[in-house]
Amino acid sequence: MNLGHTLNINNNVAFNNLSLLFNGSTQYGVLDAAAGDIDTDKGTYSIWIKFNGASSNNDNFIGASVGVGTNNQIKMFYLTATEVFRFLYKAGGTGKYVDISTDAETTQNWTHLAMTWDTDADELKAYVNGSQVGSTVGSLGTWSGTIDTITVGKNPIADNTYFIGYMDEISIFDEVVNISNLYNSGNIINLTGMTGLVGYYKLDIEGRDVLDYSGKGSTGSLVNTPTYSTETP
Repeated sequence: MNLGHTLNINNNVAFNNLSLLFNGSTQYGVLDAAAGDIDTDKGTYSIWIKFNGASSNNDNFIGASVGVGTNNQIKMFYLTATEVFRFLYKAGGTGKYVDISTDAETTQNWTHLAMTWDTDADELKAYVNGSQVGSTVGSLGTWSGTIDTITVGKNPIADNTYFIGYMDEISIFDEVVNISNLYNSGNIINLTGMTGLVGYYKLDIEGRDVLDYSGKGSTGSLVNTPTYSTETP
């Protein structure tokens, strides 16, 4: 459903009238300013994505990839060869993940993805279009170090894996959020003002930095000029 130019009365910015299109080879976003507010022990990521053609990469990096080197990472990506979404929580070298088969690259429909992690409850969960997919995963590792990299649409530790397609409505929380607060029958939910929100990137203002509507002021930047598009969920 395209909500067009519905007005977000909370900040007087047009809501959900644009998305960002990445070319799959050189373009990505950087959200490093949000690093200090992300809780590596408990949190939630949420994003809308739509593929735009087949990728030549082995992996398509979607959402925000958070990391400290190779042993501590939280990220969502698409495995091209096996047509699988992977939701990964890797801490102290211990990698735990949920894999789910998908035809999203073929159908090229808008898809909502979310993941939650909670080391106290020892749970990693993944969601596609509002429903939990796969099993809840436990035996999570212990995070080491301080987050130093957050990228969108690119592997944070390599220069040969990018996302080809559209992204919209990227949000990061420092608590586990119920999926019903993130997804509503295919409709975009305005998350402004939600408890625990530490990064909220609507991707709705062309020609500007990637503005953060979480209230934290963690403005992001774009590399190699991804294209703003009126193609939205």
